[in-house]
Amino acid sequence: MMRVTKIVSAREDRTVSMRLIQQWAMIGAAIALTTLTACRQRQQPTGLDTPPVLESLEPLTLPPSSDDAERQPLPDDVQIYRDDSELFALAFPAGYTYEPIENGITFLSEDEGFGGLIQYQTTDVTNIAQASLDEVLRATIEAQFSDVSWQSELQEQADGSFRLDWNAVNAAGKLLDALSFIEQHGETLFILTAYGIDRMYSDYNDDARIIVGTYVVQENAPDEDTDADRDVSSNENSAD
Repeated sequence: MMRVTKIVSAREDRTVSMRLIQQWAMIGAAIALTTLTACRQRQQPTGLDTPPVLESLEPLTLPPSSDDAERQPLPDDVQIYRDDSELFALAFPAGYTYEPIENGITFLSEDEGFGGLIQYQTTDVTNIAQASLDEVLRATIEAQFSDVSWQSELQEQADGSFRLDWNAVNAAGKLLDALSFIEQHGETLFILTAYGIDRMYSDYNDDARIIVGTYVVQENAPDEDTDADRDVSSNENSAD
């Protein structure tokens, strides 16, 4: 079956971005509350099945930390998580816990110094413009956190996603040193956010490279006869 891509005008694109902002703002308060109380309710992601996107890779590897560095194998004790909808998967370092949320997941390090969340949202429009993705991402962050200050402009990554660096305060009053990635695949938008909690993000670069470096999303619509998942070993998001 041929899939038709809807091409939108600037005005239509603006309307779509505003609708997405409203949708994410509605769940922002719930996510903030979940994040605040999650440390008391979190589950340990041990014993999870390895998602199909990861099964065929021997060995699993991380992207190099520099252009000249060789790829590094994943530690033996990483924990693999697959979303129930099979829209995304990733690995967590040992000791990390997680809490499912509506259309996503939050995660937290054992020492509670590093955490983050993954969110996804569907839309009836594909190929949303970069400016609108920027607006959606910033509004989503501002709906979930306070005292937000932007540390960069939206930067396109090698894999087609877009990165934004920022600082904020969470619902518990803790300072966040954060970065987020937003990307669209078909009719689904994905946001990955990771942050240091009263710590510098760079203090957890090794953990971030595992989390961001193994993060994969379903790139194609489920009814398309193509491989829907990105190879973990080829993820080129910059986590540092």
